[in-house]
Amino acid sequence: MILNNLTTELIFDMDEESHTATDSSNLEVQSSSKEFWCNTCSKHFSSKKNLGQHQKSHSRIKEFKCNVCSQSFLWKSKLFSHMTTHSGLKEFSCDTCSKHFSSKKNLDSHKRIHSGIKEFCCKVCSKCFIRRESLKVHERIHTGEKPFSCSVCHQAFTTKGNLTSHMNVHSQQKQFSCNVCFKHFSWKVSLTKHMALH
Repeated sequence: MILNNLTTELIFDMDEESHTATDSSNLEVQSSSKEFWCNTCSKHFSSKKNLGQHQKSHSRIKEFKCNVCSQSFLWKSKLFSHMTTHSGLKEFSCDTCSKHFSSKKNLDSHKRIHSGIKEFCCKVCSKCFIRRESLKVHERIHTGEKPFSCSVCHQAFTTKGNLTSHMNVHSQQKQFSCNVCFKHFSWKVSLTKHMALH
């Protein structure tokens, strides 16, 4: 099994994973309190190791790649955690609704749905969200960022889902069909509007 092979490799290599900064010019030491801070974002750290770990986040070089789906990660530990999604094992369950998850992180994220606590708030308009990922997508409204672009026409989108939906324009596949007149549509919303005519 892919996960078993990776688990063995990761356990063996976990101590070898380097969390040191690749560029020593970004390391600064404040001798009076022995604090370390990042020259890129000015965050402070209590040890050189923690600063080195943080510095890697600025490089954005994701050297640990999943051999199943090709998703890449900054940290080997994140890759290991990700691999559980491919194993099919869901050993973490919600006490409220009994839904199962492959990681504790996903379970914790899910539990916020039940609590209703919206701790991730937009600094521009104060709208709050249950999940950090939802806030990141929302913030694109304010920044205008559209990181997902069509490989055919180069139109850009704020979410991967919107890009996926857009790709139907370029394919000849019309997967939504009317069960009355059997006309086919590229989008579900088009089918819904059409059904109102019957």
